[in-house]
Amino acid sequence: MMTKILRNFSSLVLAFLLLLGGSAATVDANTNSVSVIEGNQTASNTEAVVYVAGNPDHYPMEYFDKKAHTFKGIAPELLEIISKKTGIQFIYMDENVEQKNLIKNLQVDMVSAFAFNQEQIDTYNLTLSEKYISVPNEHGADDIYLAFTTIADPVMISRITDALQSITSEQKEQLLWSKIPKQLETAHKRTDIIILALLCVSAALVIVMIFIVLKYKKRWIHVLQTDPITGYGNHIKLFKDYDACITDDNRVSYSVVNLKIENISSISEVHGYVERDLTLTHISKIIQSHLSEHEMFASVSEDSFIIVMQYLSQQQLAKRLGPLYLDIESLLKQKTKDDAATLRSGIYGLAIYDKELNPAINHAIQAREYAQSNNLSYVFYDKALFKSIHLVKELDQEAITGLDNNEFIPYFQPMLDLDQMEIAGFEALSRWQNKKRGLLFPDQFIPILEKNGLLGKADIALFRNVCQLLGQRVKEGQDLLYISCNFSRYSIYQPDFCTTLKEIAAEQQVPASCLQIEISDTISAENMPEIISKVSELKSYGFTVALDHFGGGYSSIMELKNFAIDILKLDKEMIKDIEHPKIQSIMGSIVEMCHGIGVEVACQGVETDAQLQLLKQIDCDYVQGYLFYQPMPYSELDKLMRGMQI
Repeated sequence: MMTKILRNFSSLVLAFLLLLGGSAATVDANTNSVSVIEGNQTASNTEAVVYVAGNPDHYPMEYFDKKAHTFKGIAPELLEIISKKTGIQFIYMDENVEQKNLIKNLQVDMVSAFAFNQEQIDTYNLTLSEKYISVPNEHGADDIYLAFTTIADPVMISRITDALQSITSEQKEQLLWSKIPKQLETAHKRTDIIILALLCVSAALVIVMIFIVLKYKKRWIHVLQTDPITGYGNHIKLFKDYDACITDDNRVSYSVVNLKIENISSISEVHGYVERDLTLTHISKIIQSHLSEHEMFASVSEDSFIIVMQYLSQQQLAKRLGPLYLDIESLLKQKTKDDAATLRSGIYGLAIYDKELNPAINHAIQAREYAQSNNLSYVFYDKALFKSIHLVKELDQEAITGLDNNEFIPYFQPMLDLDQMEIAGFEALSRWQNKKRGLLFPDQFIPILEKNGLLGKADIALFRNVCQLLGQRVKEGQDLLYISCNFSRYSIYQPDFCTTLKEIAAEQQVPASCLQIEISDTISAENMPEIISKVSELKSYGFTVALDHFGGGYSSIMELKNFAIDILKLDKEMIKDIEHPKIQSIMGSIVEMCHGIGVEVACQGVETDAQLQLLKQIDCDYVQGYLFYQPMPYSELDKLMRGMQI
């Protein structure tokens, strides 16, 4: 009885001094409990049940609340979180049965708050989870684990340990500090009379208790500011040290580094959780060894560190970080398979206005994410660069909605018959009528579509729009137009590419003979047998086929015999240099050989009259370029055609 009184008194004074001492703020949370089974009770019918041996007198980890008739504390609430993640029901056995007997007699699957004890592990053949918390004691601290008996289902163990691993260090710290003050406050109300009695009994005893409480207060503050895995300072200590060390006088001489270890989980896959934790501890030791007295760092997650370092320039800081990275990489090579773990860093130089650490950390994380996405070891944050990154992220989302809202529309550039100098057809070119930014050109959105895997979808959407316009002309009895459409490799390599085009044209009652399918020279060189097959299939459906950008890719004139194409479109880069005698001679030979195998030749990018005259001399069939018409919306095309009919 006296032991419990002294414990409650110690807890009360601890809470009182924590409040008076101005220690770090704690989080108050509602107490939740895990269900308890007694002698004649049975578990409810849930997906899975795990029977648990608890310690009714292991405050604050777990204790039995006689009034509520249930176990409470850190361990029961942790099990409740795991229960929500897995659907497993955890049932505590009768608190009156000694925990050791429950384990010995194999009456339970698991011990919820097992303080590491090698003798018990060997005696009862227990299997441990990763360490999930450290609790101070008079000798230092106890490492707490979930311990599984030999009757526990291995699949259940795996589900529980996976769920435990997914709970972050920050969540565990919050759980720890949300429980202790709550219990101390309750203890305060229950023990006011006992405190007064004890103070009256012996002033000496009070002095001793105060000494003990002060001693434990320091340890609890240390726990609050310590990462439970590495034993080094956590984010709470980092923020405290930052406020104490960084001032307006020295702020601009510091930088914030976000160091992330990709695929750190590969260590636990090969060696287990304990080895992974030891590796993270070793990495923390390496980081500390590279820092000066006025520099600081913290582990903010199981694979990420924040380091605050002094620097004079980016070059000087890069030289400092080099040896640090080499030491960490050397350690990781010993621990991981196939060099699976990789270091990525983002670096942000503090400005005079960076009084708060959080925004600086966010900038460092942004730089690190950019390094990851671009396969770089490290990146320094640059405001202009990351403004453009933010714009790209916005455009990524807008591209998805733009396709859904039919914002990608065709513009049409006329192609002229060089003999008659009359319009022979049109090339459909994609434009993005962005509701927020206006009309965007291909170089502004094609990379975004390609990066997000939307380019093939955009190709088909543009073709469908063209067919709908042609279909409307059919319904209105207007003259049909000859339209050429470009397709990327993301469309052409789809197994149903040819049949999709045939079906879309048929839906709009558009003759396939009015549609020309353009395939880039670069695509044709990638997988020639497949492209030859696609060309043949398209032609069997009645489409004409053009090989686009010839001269800018990899196909040779001798390979044209393999393609059943109708038109060869010379790359505009060749047109730019046509006035050079050698280029003119080469183009003339290409035109002559194409005519010899029944293939017509079109030249795009014609901008000067001199170019036009030279193309006439080499007997080119079609021309296209700004010299004649710029790309136009369909409304202008329609006006142009109506005017020509008049």
